[in-house]
Formats: sequence, structure tokens, C-alpha cells
Amino acid sequence: MKRTLLAVALAGLLAVGSSSVALGATSTSPCQGLLTAMATRAIPAGFWAAGPHTYTVRYHTEGYDDWVVPVDFSVSPAAPLYDEPVYLRMFGPVTRLWTPVADATINPAQATVFWFGLVAFPGDVASRSEFTDLVAASTIYVSIDGGAAAVIPLGPTTNGCAYGFTTPSNGLLHVVGQLHRHYAG
Repeated sequence: MKRTLLAVALAGLLAVGSSSVALGATSTSPCQGLLTAMATRAIPAGFWAAGPHTYTVRYHTEGYDDWVVPVDFSVSPAAPLYDEPVYLRMFGPVTRLWTPVADATINPAQATVFWFGLVAFPGDVASRSEFTDLVAASTIYVSIDGGAAAVIPLGPTTNGCAYGFTTPSNGLLHVVGQLHRHYAG
């Protein structure tokens, strides 16, 4: 029986039932068995020229059908400029973690982050080792405006809640803290 593996573009809506979870999740915790492997690539401010753009995400995992998703967005100097980066996910750009960017339009001076990943919900895989093997067999490709595809490597397997992949009310503070460090230097 083929197991279900949910590939999400980082920050897919997930409600695990708790807005704050300790790293030492118990067997009754909604975090037990929630596994992630995330992939990010920071794009500096000024990278995007004004006008329409498309990025195409392709998740490839051996033994599964590829997911290929093109995402259209625009860049305009009239768009607001946010303090935090805009996250470019599988289903479109967002900012402030979960709030959609108005009209999918970003400012050319906006820092952006490609943010994708793989998630296994409890019961999707038999073990952490099986998920780690799936991650090893997976590749995420991104192409910008029809250009050559680049690989965005997946990070190590972690517990989804320890990584910060919890309910929107928790704000993914751990993840955002890591991403903000990209811009600190």
C-alpha cells in the first residue's frame, strides 16, 4: 500500500491542536510522529525586476508522482515593503508568516525566501527512518521565469513542532528566527 506523503510549500496550513509545544513531546502530543524536512533559499532585496514573474516548483520523490506547480506573482515599486522577508511557497508568496501578500505583488526592494518542505503526518510513514529515506530520495527543483531549474536541498528530518511547524498562532517563531539570521550579516 502506497503511503501518503504530503509535500508542502513551506507553511501549508497545519493545525496540530496546540499553540505552544515543548520539545519533549509526549506520546499524547499532537507532535508525536509529525516529521518535517525543510528547504529554504534566501533571495536578496533587489533581485526581482519590476513586472510579472513565475517560479515553478517541482517536488520529485522516487516512487511517487512529481508535483509541478507554477506560481505567478508581480513586482512593483508601488507594493508595500515589509520588514520581514516575503516567503515564496508552493502556492504563492506570503508575508508575516501566514498573511497573503495583496494581489501577489511584491516590492522590488523586498527580500524573499523560497520556503518548501516535506511533511509526514502521524501514520503517513512507519518510522522516522522511513521518512528520512524518503527525504534522501527527494529533490526540490525551482526555476524562475522559465530558466534552468536549481535544486534547493532539503534539511535534516526533524520533529515538525520542534522545527516550529505548528499552528499559525504559534507563528513559526523558531523558523523565522533562523531565516532572519540570513539577513543579519
